[in-house]
Amino acid sequence: MVSLSARFFVGIMKMMKMKKYGPLDIEKSRKDLEGQVFLFKTPRNVKVEPVSIEGIPAEWLLPKGCHTDRVIIYLHGGSYHAGSLRTHRGL
Repeated sequence: MVSLSARFFVGIMKMMKMKKYGPLDIEKSRKDLEGQVFLFKTPRNVKVEPVSIEGIPAEWLLPKGCHTDRVIIYLHGGSYHAGSLRTHRGL
């Protein structure tokens, strides 16, 4: 089931129109996205367990009562120029 936060985010994205500003400012995009973290809080019943894979930070998100023998890998998509563990954790 899609969360209310995810539906809200999709709605916002649909309302936005691409504007032509010239070259993409990656640092500004990252800063802007990090500034919206408060919109997508991690559910209370989810434990966040930081891990490192070959030196790359990652997280296990463990909902209360979850099966430990099953895994869903989530790659946030897009152009991979912005976003972080924090920005997509709540989705």
